Amino acid sequence: MSKGRITSRRWPATISHHGIAAAAAAYLLLALTWSMVTPAQWGTDESSNVAYGYHLAHGRWPTIDHPKADADLPGLDERLARDARLGATWRRDIWTAHQPPLYYALAGAVFRAVNAVSGPAGGLLGARVLTVILGLGGVLATGWLALVMVPARPHIAVLASGIVALTPTIPHYGGQVYADVLV
Repeated sequence: MSKGRITSRRWPATISHHGIAAAAAAYLLLALTWSMVTPAQWGTDESSNVAYGYHLAHGRWPTIDHPKADADLPGLDERLARDARLGATWRRDIWTAHQPPLYYALAGAVFRAVNAVSGPAGGLLGARVLTVILGLGGVLATGWLALVMVPARPHIAVLASGIVALTPTIPHYGGQVYADVLV
């Protein structure tokens, strides 16, 4: 080894896989905690996102001007009352209805299925858990992509997946009904 030059050692593959798994576990812990402690509809844009999915799951295609109050959702009345007190009356519509429907159709289907078994609060938690799982896919895909792109430096994969998992906004949005977790 020459003086002043850093050389990398080959990490065993198991260390990289364990590191990525640890990042994934940290993400799961943070996102699931967020999804369980946040009151219904209090996540950023969550009330609009859930209402969009709710309408799709019931065979209706909402527009951007469609009122959220048409949906029977847990915590929606409290959220709408709070928004009215703050003067945010524009937040009464499903303003996310302009976005592509795939995520909302999935979330709405999960909400409706779990709702049938355990009620609206369970349906909301089910839709949140779907988002957690999709976000987990992002953490794992980041680690895998780094392993593919830089196979001689597997520690990069651990670092990359750790950065994604622990960037505060990722588990924050991953723990609520929020389509942007796919971006």
